[in-house]
Amino acid sequence: MRYPAPLKPGDTIAVPAISSGVDAPFWPRLDYVLEGLKQRGFQVREGDSLRKQGLVSASPEARANELMTLLLDETVAAIMPPWGGDFALDLLPHLDFDALANAAPKWLTGFSDISTISAVLSYRCQWATMHCANLMQLGINDRSAQVEQVFTALNLSLGQQLQQRSSQCYQATHPNYRTHPNAVFKGDIPTHTRMLSGSHSAQFAGRLIGGCADTLFPLLCSSLLDLKQWRAHNNQGVILYLENAELSPAQFARGLLAVRATGGLENLCGIILGRSLCLGQGDFSYYDALDYALQGVACPVVIDADIGHVAPNWVMVNGADTECEFKQGELSLVQHYR
Repeated sequence: MRYPAPLKPGDTIAVPAISSGVDAPFWPRLDYVLEGLKQRGFQVREGDSLRKQGLVSASPEARANELMTLLLDETVAAIMPPWGGDFALDLLPHLDFDALANAAPKWLTGFSDISTISAVLSYRCQWATMHCANLMQLGINDRSAQVEQVFTALNLSLGQQLQQRSSQCYQATHPNYRTHPNAVFKGDIPTHTRMLSGSHSAQFAGRLIGGCADTLFPLLCSSLLDLKQWRAHNNQGVILYLENAELSPAQFARGLLAVRATGGLENLCGIILGRSLCLGQGDFSYYDALDYALQGVACPVVIDADIGHVAPNWVMVNGADTECEFKQGELSLVQHYR
């Protein structure tokens, strides 16, 4: 894996909208988080379509061209889109992965639809990328671990490591940035991370890869993100992590079964699943879906981890050589930049 250089004061962070732009009612929140980056000592470069409204911020070609330009621009140290959306997938045919494989890596951060690009970038170009809280969550007055860990991770050098442990509480509902642009993370429900098997302890290690299941399931069943090939190139083994935004329990189960049918879940060192926004009702819940789709999987499966659309969010570095330990209801991760 190739790791970007650590960020330092004066570096430029680019903020493009690679999927959805930021509608006008959210501009006060956007201005707030951008000012926070400046207060941390960074220069900020807004993307051309950042403040565009609609389902997507611009055409696929325009968004891809802007992203490629920023990824290859040596004056840009990191790229932090404001949030995800629905259609980052349509950028992939327009990205020149051969050029990127020969370029110096830089950090791409965020979750949800951003992971559509970051996971493939890690797979195709061996760039370490960062699945973490989105820029719109990184308020300067928010002292929660999910904010501080992002900047800690951005400042680490090759050979260093990032340590994280399960949160004490998670936030059941999203803050309303329209009415409260300065909102901060407030955990209100006790975190209950556990093993799918019911086991009380597990240890496993490997290189991380993953992101938002909604967008990655199609990729994980294609040559764009082939877990079998990822395993073949990583002697340390592979840990797959996924989190669910909008898939129903049945859709999530079908996605796991499809990846399993391609051999993607074979010989994994471990699977980490984040809390789901869609728990389902009736006779088939999200947890029923996991039991159904993952029965007989040989590796440890940790569920309801601090990943994704139900805050707080861990920093998960795609490509990081990672040691995981689950013990007494708590998951700890040590990610090595090597």
